[in-house]
Amino acid sequence: MATTFTVGDTYETVCDTLLEPRAAGLAAGLSLGIVTEAQFLTMFGTVLLDWLNRTNNVYEIFTQQVGAGVAAYLYPGVMSTVEQVFVGGVDVEHVALQDLDNWRYGWRNFYGIPEFWHQDGLPPKTIEIALTPNYTGAGYLMGVGATPPYGILGEFNGAPIGIFTGTYSVVSMAVTWTGGDDIFNTIWNNYYPPLNIILSGTAYPIDTVSSTTAMTLMVDAGTQSGTWAVTVGNDSNLTVCGPKSLDSVAFTLAEVIPVIPDSFCVYLAYGILAKIFSMDGEAKDSQRANYCLARFNEGINIASSVAGVLVR
Repeated sequence: MATTFTVGDTYETVCDTLLEPRAAGLAAGLSLGIVTEAQFLTMFGTVLLDWLNRTNNVYEIFTQQVGAGVAAYLYPGVMSTVEQVFVGGVDVEHVALQDLDNWRYGWRNFYGIPEFWHQDGLPPKTIEIALTPNYTGAGYLMGVGATPPYGILGEFNGAPIGIFTGTYSVVSMAVTWTGGDDIFNTIWNNYYPPLNIILSGTAYPIDTVSSTTAMTLMVDAGTQSGTWAVTVGNDSNLTVCGPKSLDSVAFTLAEVIPVIPDSFCVYLAYGILAKIFSMDGEAKDSQRANYCLARFNEGINIASSVAGVLVR
């Protein structure tokens, strides 16, 4: 997402172009009634969504638990669509529903490790995998108030895979880690049942990892010191990857522009101006509308080219 550009920056560009400059305490911006601030904000959301749908600059990763006998899974609204699917870290082939019907009669009745996925012929924000899983993946701990789909954004696995080790000193249920190094990952809290930590050969369930240097155990480990180890394996769950979309198209001028990198934020003003100059009214100007639309499309082509190179 942008780090410095706000919706207000694009608004000021539009105001200056329409000769209704905006400056704090000096000029109000769009005040003549040709175009209102509310209309601008509506156009901004529409143009930004159009940009995201056409460029696929930013991708989102979402991982959720696989359930035995469950073939259909939702993906979150922050993804516009799904382009790649992985089960247990292994790429699953994308096919059409008709191909599945031709592949095996009654394919929904066969169970095993998923080999294919499709999205056509299903409700919105849903994919289906085949074969139907014959196992249940590792569980994730969802917070209070969580809504479907239940999973973890931004993680390919529930937590990075590996064996993590070090030395420790334990007093009661509080754990103090020698040297104070950043050696824990709070993402270990994602799992339910929780991961175990091995303290000098004995396994203790982890209650919470409150920081990279502090941890609480679910049982009293007594007072001791020695070596520790936490093993995070492949959780065998479903991971989907696709272009990032918007949570909402309602914006305020103070908001930082979401999703789009700073380098491309300037093109949003052209998309909005193209709409303004195409409206019936005093601002209508076909020549300027065509120019702005061409500049907006230029930005989309550049961004799409960058996205294509990164994906390949």
